[in-house]
Order: sequence, then structure tokens, then C-alpha cells
Amino acid sequence: QAQAELEHSNERLANLNTLSHKLNRVDSLDDMLAVILEPLPKATIGLLFDPVQDEHDDLSAFELIAKHVPAGMPDATLGARYPLAAFPAVASSLRFYWQDTNLLENTQLTYLNALSSLTTPVFNNHKLLSNLEHNVNALAKLNALSTHLNQVESIPEMLEVVLAPLPENTVGSALYPIYEDNELVAFELTASAVPEGFPQVEPGTRYSIDAFPSIDIWRTGSDTVLTIEDVSTDTRLDEGIREVHVQLGLYSMVFISLLQANKIVGLVGLYWPTPRNFSTQDVDYFKALSSLLAPV
Repeated sequence: QAQAELEHSNERLANLNTLSHKLNRVDSLDDMLAVILEPLPKATIGLLFDPVQDEHDDLSAFELIAKHVPAGMPDATLGARYPLAAFPAVASSLRFYWQDTNLLENTQLTYLNALSSLTTPVFNNHKLLSNLEHNVNALAKLNALSTHLNQVESIPEMLEVVLAPLPENTVGSALYPIYEDNELVAFELTASAVPEGFPQVEPGTRYSIDAFPSIDIWRTGSDTVLTIEDVSTDTRLDEGIREVHVQLGLYSMVFISLLQANKIVGLVGLYWPTPRNFSTQDVDYFKALSSLLAPV
């Protein structure tokens, strides 16, 4: 019996070494998931989740970033986000699902227990590489944007430059702050870019500060970017404001405040007709955009 256990232990070690070598050669998280699933039953669903932070760097949800779902089994949507309550830990989560719990053998259970130490460095390396590539791309985009912004001669031209790298269905607005007794009380529309099918708003239209969500941000200049992923669920909006945006067909938005000496000198609004998930990288891009736009 001792000899059998030793042989079994050696076999398990050899299998894990083979797995480690394969993981070190994968080119993507999908490839990593495929390698991990090789020793498991064919009817295994594998899902890889990553924690998502909001604009304040607080953990807000988990996002599905890789999956393997056998034909005929319940599928899941890449990019879908799930509430924190669905996850017992704050680290990235690799999950497996089976419709028949008797599929797993003891050796496979042991294999699953050893996965964390083998996959964590591979996953972290791929995330670092992905973030580096994203940062390089974002920097190139911001450099090009800065060059174009230095050549604009009007607010409408500035808005065109801002919207150029964004989806075609993006609605854009540039607003000027109105102060009374040194207190921000309203914004006046100075320019807008509205795709066909959306209602047009005349320049010069004024909006009370109370018409904007999260009023404290605009009054205190405590942050430069406010994101609203879905107006139908965001608790910062009252029913009246929510209803107006739904009627306009605008379900997600970003407000970028332009600051000088910690005082708001302008506001750029970006709006979309569907809910959107804004990543930490998206928010970082919008913050960098704020620094570029304020002098313009």
C-alpha cells in the first residue's frame, strides 16, 4: 500500500510539473483556462473572474474575463459583472461547475487544490502585460489627442477632437460653469455633438446644478470624473433626473470636470444610448483627458 501511495504521489507530481510547463507557454487567459481543464471531465464549465474597482478604487463587482463552456451547457457572457455578494474573496476567482458531482475523482480533487499556486503567477503576468499594452495604447492616444487639441480654435472643434476616438453613437457636450457670489449654480451649454436620431439642444441652454447627479463633486471640485454606468439603477439619481435621461435615450454617461486652481472652469459630458461598464483604465483615461482639456 505504501508503494502504491508513493507511485500515486510521484504521478501527481509529474502531472503538476507538466501542467506548470504548459502554463508557462500560454499566450492568453483563454489558453490558460484550456490547459487547466485538460485533466478534468469534458462536461466541466470553467469561468475566470477578475475584481473591478470603481472610480474611487473601491471594489465594486467581479467581471467574467475568460470562459470555457461545453456545448449544450448554460453559457455566460464575457464582460458580464456580478455583485460582490456572489464571491467570498476579493482576489481573482477561478470557478468550475458540473451538473453531476460524481464526475470528479479523488485525483482530480487533489489537482484542483493545487491549481491556485500554479495559476496565480501566470494570471498575474498576463494581467501585467495586458495593463502595459493598454497603458502604451492609451499614452499614444493621449499624445495624438494633445497634438490635435493644440490646434483647435473653438470649443466645437475641441469637442470633435475628444469624440474622435470614441464610439460613433457617443453624444458629447461642452458646458461652461455659471457662478453667483463665487458659488457654482448652473452650467451653460456652449457646444454639442449629437448623432442623428438624438434630440438637439440649442447652445446657451442653462442647467441648474441640481439637475446634475452627485452635486457635491461639481460644487467642491473634489474629483474630475464622474461615471454613471446605468441611469436605471444608479442610486445617485432621483426619479425625475432618471426619467429625463430615459426619455432622451441616454443610459450611461461620463462627466469630466475641467479644473484650474481647484475651481471648475468647464465640464465635458459624454453620453451613450446603452449601459456601459467603465474600467479603471477608462476612468484613468478620462482623468488624463481632464488635464489636457482644462488649458484649452
